[in-house]
Amino acid sequence: MAILETIGVEKRFGGLTANADINIQIEEGAITSIIGPNGAGKTTLFNILTGYYKPDRGEVHYLGQNITGWPVHKIVRKGIARSFQVLNIFNEIPVFENIRLAVQADQKKGFHFLKSTSKFRSINERAEEILDEIGLFRVKDVITKYLSYGDKRILEIGIALASRPRLLLMDEPTSGLPSSETERVKNFIKRISEKMTIVVIEHDMNVVLTISDNIIVLHQGRVIAQGSPQEIKANDQVQEAYLGGIV
Repeated sequence: MAILETIGVEKRFGGLTANADINIQIEEGAITSIIGPNGAGKTTLFNILTGYYKPDRGEVHYLGQNITGWPVHKIVRKGIARSFQVLNIFNEIPVFENIRLAVQADQKKGFHFLKSTSKFRSINERAEEILDEIGLFRVKDVITKYLSYGDKRILEIGIALASRPRLLLMDEPTSGLPSSETERVKNFIKRISEKMTIVVIEHDMNVVLTISDNIIVLHQGRVIAQGSPQEIKANDQVQEAYLGGIV
């Protein structure tokens, strides 16, 4: 069953068409990777799916409901969350506080400066639960800037998990990581995929081919292929677009 679907989605920036006639279906419970050369329109599509951009044409449906043009906060409340290519975390506060702030925002508890947040037991318990789930409880009191880059990547995903998403979109979660950290983040993605549907933009084809149930290939703003990793590897049009980059 498709949890998310786009119908003829297009997005233009002046004379540049970033996305053209995008028709995709995201299968619930699967890991779907969106791949393509730089400038293929991957992040633009993510921004449309998560409410940061409104498409010029077409529709986005989530769980059968038309959510086209909905604001970001409404889409998050509906069950869609995302992480970003550029880390979106608070470096000068402890790891625990990053998660607690995200949980507090999700639970709509007021940021009352005269009331100690330690009284918000449910917030603290939920934050600790997330830290345990993502494997960062051991560093919960560490100032975030001192984490390894891999831990920071996982922390940002943990922040996204605070909204209890049913669908999680990740923009290049292994970008800039050494091979050892890449393997760790890859395994983490596989583990959390047991609880939610995941869509990933990723350039590392070793990661894509080992974690993905389905792959969508964009080139010059258009979908040129969709299918299993085996089907994508055997697709001549994909091979041409990548100049032999997939083997």
